[in-house]
Amino acid sequence: MQTKLSETTAIGGFGAPTGKKLLKVLSGKYAGRMIAVYKTSDNEIKYSFSSSPYDSWSTLTSIVTDSANDAIDVAMSPTGDVYLIYCEITTNYLVSVKLSISDTGWTIGSKVFVYNAGVTNTPSVTIDSNGVFYVSFSRLNSSVFDLHVKTSDDDAVTWGTSPSDNGEIIANGYSMVIPKIMASDNNLFVVYVTDWNAVKQQSRLLSGGSWTTEYTIASSTNIDEHFDAIVLSGGFVGVVYDDNQLNYREYDGKNWSPITVLDSSESFFPQMTLVNNIPVILYLSEFNTNQFQLKQANRQTGTFSTPATLEKRAAVFDSVMLYDINSSTYEEKTTEAANSISADLFHSASSQLCSSVADKLYCGSDVKFRFLHMLLSTAGVGGSVTYSYYDGSNWKSFVPSSGVYNLDASAQDVLLWDDFDSSPQDWQKNIINGVSRYWIKIEVNSAFTLAPIGTQLRSITLIQSVSVRR
Repeated sequence: MQTKLSETTAIGGFGAPTGKKLLKVLSGKYAGRMIAVYKTSDNEIKYSFSSSPYDSWSTLTSIVTDSANDAIDVAMSPTGDVYLIYCEITTNYLVSVKLSISDTGWTIGSKVFVYNAGVTNTPSVTIDSNGVFYVSFSRLNSSVFDLHVKTSDDDAVTWGTSPSDNGEIIANGYSMVIPKIMASDNNLFVVYVTDWNAVKQQSRLLSGGSWTTEYTIASSTNIDEHFDAIVLSGGFVGVVYDDNQLNYREYDGKNWSPITVLDSSESFFPQMTLVNNIPVILYLSEFNTNQFQLKQANRQTGTFSTPATLEKRAAVFDSVMLYDINSSTYEEKTTEAANSISADLFHSASSQLCSSVADKLYCGSDVKFRFLHMLLSTAGVGGSVTYSYYDGSNWKSFVPSSGVYNLDASAQDVLLWDDFDSSPQDWQKNIINGVSRYWIKIEVNSAFTLAPIGTQLRSITLIQSVSVRR
């Protein structure tokens, strides 16, 4: 939300929560450069990159245009070469493409078949410390899916013995399987969701040998694709998953820990990463219908913290004020705007949200914001409004990025600016009815024949997926 890179028409531009889409070069000439790889449509994958301080991003570059409408994944070498794994649109064969880092970005290599003897989906890729690549994927076997792992030790030029090589089959007979593959110093781990009802795990030594017996981390009728896993310091494994609540379990090399409930609300797109070897979990928490807050929990103190809102610029408003021109009075309606009680957002002098010319609605926050989520119990008819912000001297009118909303629909999401970088540099705090905030003023400039009455007004966005750098 800080910087808008592009729009996407893909149903799932970021694919599965387990996938890596934002990566940072760790060493070498280009250390610190970041790249974002994602789908801009169901079939096209593009990239954009930026260097410190990451305040501008390159024009999008197309990598491939033949991707199936399925999850993708990427991995990066320490010096910045990128390896994309995806399924072809027509065949659903599994392919890889190497992007070689350069002064001007990345050079896109030729497509290499990872597996070309059947329908595949949900790939996941990793690189171990010796530069060996591993990809896990599901393969259609008659009417069910089997889970496979294939290896490349020549910079992803060849996978296994040939493209038709099945690799290692580590699980079979599922109607659905979504994996996450990871490597520690000594072991290869695969954590996977099966049949929308279980999270499971297997591992083997990097040097080869047999896979461990399949272990069920969790089972429930409410488990879905919203899970993630990570190799922790010491070679242990942490797993987070949604089961109508956000849960965490950890393997210490011998046993799995009891379930830790991180958030009792349903959660989406959990992402795990390490910050100074401390596990951090970022996820979307459902605040209300079509409203999701980006939250985080970390284990800095030895136990996971209470989840905290990470993006405070997308929250309930610190202040909501209504001004009625006929009574020349302000009323604070902050509580009414934040709650979900129907038809409680109105000025007592008129019993309306606003109606006459010069009636005003003020949305205020301690930080700059970019979004309005508005619910009306009664939609306005016949009127029109203007939008403005305070520039330190005057109210400056503007047209929201999503267009002017004249309070004439019962539910509306208003995008004020495309991203936080686009919000006005001259936007200043102002005092309204004795309260200093960053205000957006919505003022009636044409009277309503049927006045709107409000139910809810927040700046919580309709964010649907996230991808954490890791």
